[in-house]
Amino acid sequence: MGKFLLICLFLCTGICKTSAQIVDLSKFVKAKKSKTEVFSQKLQNTRDSLLRICKIYKLEDFKYKFPTIYLGESMESLKAKSKEFEKSKVEIENAISKKELEQKRVDSIQKVNDAERIVQERIADSLYLIRAAQTWEWLHDKKGKWETIDRSYPKEEHYQVNSLFPQYQVIDQNAYLNGKLVGVCHPAKNNKNNSEKERCFRIDVMTFLCQQDFLNNKYEIQKESPKTQEYIKQKLGLKKQLEPTDSPVYKEMIANASKLRIAQERLRKGEIDLNTYNRIKTKLGAKFTGTVYQEMADSNSPEINAGKRYLEQLRTDNKSLIGEYTIQRIDGTNFTYQFRNNEGKKTFSVKVSFFVNEKKNVLYTISSLQKK
Repeated sequence: MGKFLLICLFLCTGICKTSAQIVDLSKFVKAKKSKTEVFSQKLQNTRDSLLRICKIYKLEDFKYKFPTIYLGESMESLKAKSKEFEKSKVEIENAISKKELEQKRVDSIQKVNDAERIVQERIADSLYLIRAAQTWEWLHDKKGKWETIDRSYPKEEHYQVNSLFPQYQVIDQNAYLNGKLVGVCHPAKNNKNNSEKERCFRIDVMTFLCQQDFLNNKYEIQKESPKTQEYIKQKLGLKKQLEPTDSPVYKEMIANASKLRIAQERLRKGEIDLNTYNRIKTKLGAKFTGTVYQEMADSNSPEINAGKRYLEQLRTDNKSLIGEYTIQRIDGTNFTYQFRNNEGKKTFSVKVSFFVNEKKNVLYTISSLQKK
């Protein structure tokens, strides 16, 4: 009986000990499982952080190298992946350092390039100012800031000022300094598509060539009569042409009008009768008609006709010389015009000088003929 009780006690004691061990084992498994989950979450956070870093630094190649963390994965597997993450961390740090160094190098090069560009721009601006001061191209280009000045007192003034050359007053693309014309816009820029100015200029050039031919005694024109030469000089502008008030017809008309008024006054006072007044009127009319006929005859005289034919011949001689032309600036107000014929061969060059007349109009003169 006692032996049986001992056996039963032993069995009960053994069972109770096994149950305690089972409880401890369950706690151990739960603790181990909790530790694995924590480690797994830590690795997942590491993976997410590394992905964000790759996105920030644009390391696209690395995001495909990170291992994926799976639910319920073993500690051994997680530790292996942890090592991969540590390795990737080192590679990413090296890549970022390399990228930062490259960026610093690029930034340094950019700074050098920016500095060089600024220097070149300043040099270009300085060269432009030097060139523009000589060529006056600032009168027609868009550089610099333009300001319009309008004043009514103490004297009326209307002009423009360019910020690059503020000492000049610009009117119609012409520069003035203290009221004096010192620079004009390049004619090719100023007269672009202005057919009327171009036509008038070519007429002036033709007149100038004909003047030079006459002064050089072309075709021995000096052998012609003084009347012929006088006519040619007037037509070429070498001598002031008679005003309408200087013509014999006009003078005769004024004289007759004065005499007729005197006759009318005498008739009114009774100093002469109506028949006498009519005879005076008829006589004055006949004299005026004779003066008109005489002037008409003079305009068709052999001497005048010789002058007309001479001028026509000079125009024919020079027409083929006045083709296309190029313009070269001499200074602010003087230019050289080089003309060519229809075949492109140089024919002659002239100097064109601009000036301001008494009415403040900008005009030009043609001089210094050089024939090729």
